[in-house]
Amino acid sequence: MPILSATDVKGTRGAIASFPSPHHFLLPYRQSPIMDTLKRWSNSDLDPTPESRRIWSMWSLSTYWLSDQCGPGTWTAGATLITLGWTAKEAIPYAFIGAACCGIMAYYNAMIGSKTHCCFPVIIRASFGPWAALVPVFVRALIWLIVLSFQAADCVTLCIAAIWPSYNTAIKNTFSPDAGVTTQQLVSMIIYWLIQTPISLVRVERLKYFFAFKAVVVPIAFFGLLIWGIVITDGGKTPYITGSSGPFSPGLTPCEASTASTIAVNIPDFSRYQRPTRYQWTQLIVVPVTGTIPVMCAIIATSAAQSHYGAVDAWQPSSLIGLFGDRAVRFFVSAAFLIAYIGVNISANSVSFANDFSSICPRYFNIRRAGILAAILIFLGQPWDLLKNAGLFLNFLGAYGSFLSGVAAIMACDFWIVRKGKLDVPELYKPGGRYWYWHGINPRAVAAWIISFAPNLPGLISAVNPAIKSVNPYTYSFSWFFGTFVAGGCYWAFCKIWPPHASFVDEAVWDLAAETSPSSSSDAESKKEEESTYVLPVKNVEDRV
Repeated sequence: MPILSATDVKGTRGAIASFPSPHHFLLPYRQSPIMDTLKRWSNSDLDPTPESRRIWSMWSLSTYWLSDQCGPGTWTAGATLITLGWTAKEAIPYAFIGAACCGIMAYYNAMIGSKTHCCFPVIIRASFGPWAALVPVFVRALIWLIVLSFQAADCVTLCIAAIWPSYNTAIKNTFSPDAGVTTQQLVSMIIYWLIQTPISLVRVERLKYFFAFKAVVVPIAFFGLLIWGIVITDGGKTPYITGSSGPFSPGLTPCEASTASTIAVNIPDFSRYQRPTRYQWTQLIVVPVTGTIPVMCAIIATSAAQSHYGAVDAWQPSSLIGLFGDRAVRFFVSAAFLIAYIGVNISANSVSFANDFSSICPRYFNIRRAGILAAILIFLGQPWDLLKNAGLFLNFLGAYGSFLSGVAAIMACDFWIVRKGKLDVPELYKPGGRYWYWHGINPRAVAAWIISFAPNLPGLISAVNPAIKSVNPYTYSFSWFFGTFVAGGCYWAFCKIWPPHASFVDEAVWDLAAETSPSSSSDAESKKEEESTYVLPVKNVEDRV
């Protein structure tokens, strides 16, 4: 006798067939004259920003810079220098140098976004090729999203404990002492996640209002801590801690510059929403200033805490806030840093990851869906090991910047020097087009990028594991500068020796014609038919390379 009857088998098959299949998750297809046959490389979020969504002004971009720079990462970068033996007089000038250099790179990459109105994963196709562009896309954002979400949990704990002190003892820890996380921290992280996730799903161009709010609230807290540090040390008269570190110590300028190098890569994701303006040059002033002031506040406040309270672990914002006895002060300062965490996690991490993942799977993921995926992945990471000591975290910053600096340099060099600012935007979406190079890979960019970070690997390994002696500690000491100049210089040299002729255009083409003209339906239909039968001007693989 059969275990299952024919009716049971039929019912089981029907139940299995009713399960969602991959095609159920395909994004709704939006008609687009150029994109009709190019679903693999675009969706509505990867297309150039339509004019109706270009609502960012110069003020919006400036508040974005201030919002992003006045964040926990910048604070930690400055505070860490004090815990490692630097004085304020040594650290602040070098922080300014790092911010100024990164500001120049960020300015030129922001201009690319405002001209093309494309996000980073699309722009980088021009220099790396569509397939190779997926590699630098993978190194962005996600690790920082996880790390900062865990750090922000401490600010949630401080906020709640400032109102209900019993929160510190009410939750029993069920984790082992060496786990690096407590049950209370995990609960606070969940609360933070519930606050951050809805904000991260707001349309990107509308986030300018949140950035403007953060640009007002967070600097008040930063300057408040600066004033506090000056007051408790009698006008700054404090025996600043000094150590063996000197002006050429590994980590000073790379620390600040590496933090800002993330912005130099991410900025097209936001400048694409900017309206045309002739005051773009003001970013050359805004970026260094907004990058130095938070570091200065962190350096002075942390140094004051070290002097006033003794040898305390005050390099993280939550550790410093926990030193305050007044509950109202703890609440308002921790709330300000909580807003800072949300702003940075969205501007530098969540939106970047969403754009990146959307470019990897454009048929299934737009920015909103990828943002939901990023929120889920936060709980799958274990960032507490990165945050156990200042040295390890600083090494991580340096390594992260050494990878991203080369990407930013190649992108800027390709657009401004190699192509003279002339790009054919529709070709960025076309397989086999002028930016296809060799099987979707530009060997020039890949080689230049590898050359820019490979010499830093021995220094990174030695920094993480001191038992292994570095065979080349010098380039790692200035990893951001080395990666920037070597990547840009090598890419320019490779393009001089081996010019990618097929990718050059005489005149820039910015419009994708994603929306049909309202003139006449017959003209629109003929235009659609013409573009759907577009013939590539490339005859063979050699011409593309």
